[in-house]
Amino acid sequence: CRLADARRSCANLRDAMSTLSMSDFEVVSFLGKGTTASVYKVRRRADGALLVVKAIMLTGYSEVQRREIINEVTVMSRASHPNVIAYEGSFVERDTLHIVMELAGGGDLAHLIKAQAGVPLGEEQIWSVVVQVSEGLQHLHERRILHRDIKAMNIFTDARGAVKIGDLGLARLLPAHSSHARTGVGTPLYFSPEMCEERCDAIALHAGTARAAPDAPPLA
Repeated sequence: CRLADARRSCANLRDAMSTLSMSDFEVVSFLGKGTTASVYKVRRRADGALLVVKAIMLTGYSEVQRREIINEVTVMSRASHPNVIAYEGSFVERDTLHIVMELAGGGDLAHLIKAQAGVPLGEEQIWSVVVQVSEGLQHLHERRILHRDIKAMNIFTDARGAVKIGDLGLARLLPAHSSHARTGVGTPLYFSPEMCEERCDAIALHAGTARAAPDAPPLA
């Protein structure tokens, strides 16, 4: 019964999403695996562009959980900014949601900090990151989107060094009548005092800046 429910949800999703399929892409490499998703570097056959596909199994989850998973597509499709990872499309295949997105070839900020081997990033470099992330957050907030998990591992750079906000899996789209998101989610070291009310992204950015400068987690 649970599998049948998942398939019905997938059928509804297919109506709303693109006609893409994995046959449109060549898998170049496996990038990693999280709690619910596997991530691949792919090449789009139509034009050779290198992209990322995030694959999330939908079977085994309740209807509410599946809606939460699908939320990432809803949020990403509403954002379009040079400092936010670009959404390229999504599709469901074999009861798996595939989200196609921009490849940030420069890796994430956490790896950049680790590569410094204890040497803090330069002030100019830190300011560049802060300014670009702030511009990306402003774009999201103008569209009533709270990221809710701003941290070094979710901030990426492309091959040209541009900084981009990624991983909108915990993001929340606020309704028109609300300015707060009260669900306690995210990474504890980067929680704001308001536990993710309207200022949570700004306070998490402040904590992340402290993380980048002395190479120690905030409040450690």
